Amino acid sequence: MSTQTSTTDIKSPKRDGRLDLARGLALVCLYVDHLPGNFFSRFSLHAYGFSDAAEVFVLVAGISAGLAYCAVFDNSGWVEGIKRVARRIVQVYATHIMLIAVCATIIWLAASATHNREALQTDVFAFFGGTLGEEINHAITLRLQPHYLNILPLYVLLLAAVPLIVLLMRIHVAVLLAVSFGLWLLPRTLHWNLPSDLHSPGWFFNPLAWQLLFVIGALWGWAHRQGFSLPRSGLLAFAAASYCGFALVAVAPWAKLPMLAEWYVLPRDWLTPIDKQHLSLLRVLNVLAIAYLAVYFVPASAQWLDRAGARFLRALGRASLSVFAVSAIIDAFGWISWHAGGQSVAWQFMLIVLGVILMRATAYMVESPASVLRYTVLSVRRAAWRVRAAGL
Repeated sequence: MSTQTSTTDIKSPKRDGRLDLARGLALVCLYVDHLPGNFFSRFSLHAYGFSDAAEVFVLVAGISAGLAYCAVFDNSGWVEGIKRVARRIVQVYATHIMLIAVCATIIWLAASATHNREALQTDVFAFFGGTLGEEINHAITLRLQPHYLNILPLYVLLLAAVPLIVLLMRIHVAVLLAVSFGLWLLPRTLHWNLPSDLHSPGWFFNPLAWQLLFVIGALWGWAHRQGFSLPRSGLLAFAAASYCGFALVAVAPWAKLPMLAEWYVLPRDWLTPIDKQHLSLLRVLNVLAIAYLAVYFVPASAQWLDRAGARFLRALGRASLSVFAVSAIIDAFGWISWHAGGQSVAWQFMLIVLGVILMRATAYMVESPASVLRYTVLSVRRAAWRVRAAGL
């Protein structure tokens, strides 16, 4: 998505490190935000504007889809394109079902061991609202969406829409945007949504609304692969920075400090329409402004993308599904810890550090499974050799 990239560079299979970096940062923010009562969540992305890590995740997912799947449809045909999309859908869907089963088991075992039934009654996970058969049926049909796992069902439906996006894109980009914007309006005008066990209004991430951001991302990725780039305009950069500044002033992150609690520049009442479920336009514009500024100021060739901190986040982004799964499981332990009294800031900080380390270890194992296996086997062999040498 560089603003100064040749057609040859665009068609190169090399990954854009900025996408992986953005995805990795979003994963860390999601993990931090999902820890209950977390002091450090006030420093996450949502504290500085209208949008948060969810918008970044969906936009980057759309860009990645435009870069990867649209190319498959163009180069290998519809059958292969649908196969590729279907394989990814199965991976995401299976991960969602696995996470529901694992997190429910963890919380149930912890509640049984500690005789703390309060952990079972939290509406955040809502695993235990009906009989086992009902919950299994609702999980399979995506009605059961624990609060901190509900991004994956949205991703499943967005991926399922990729063939339709490609079809409308081939008719005309304007047709795709018109259909997408029309769908975005439906929840606002007719209150359409899919049923959910946890939220009576329906899915927390209403797919009819959130598809707009995914479609914008897919168009961005497709255009980039076709050789187009965003206009490098100082005026646009100024407008994007001004909007981000406006969003910062509107949410007033400094007001979360007790001594500055009343220091709001703008009235609080007007912020109520900025809802997440129906993807307020203010949120869309905020994440797009941030994305434009990132592209404007950070070229794909930026050297700092290869420094240790950036490489750390990029690794998380490359293994996003596995990393998210591990972070969600750690979040479940975080809820158990919270109900057990682990609510100090120091303990929350330790959980964040431990979680991020485990997320990075997961990314390493996903990217280097053969190396991990070889290291493990060698370690076992060396231990066995030392035992034999000691005559034990």
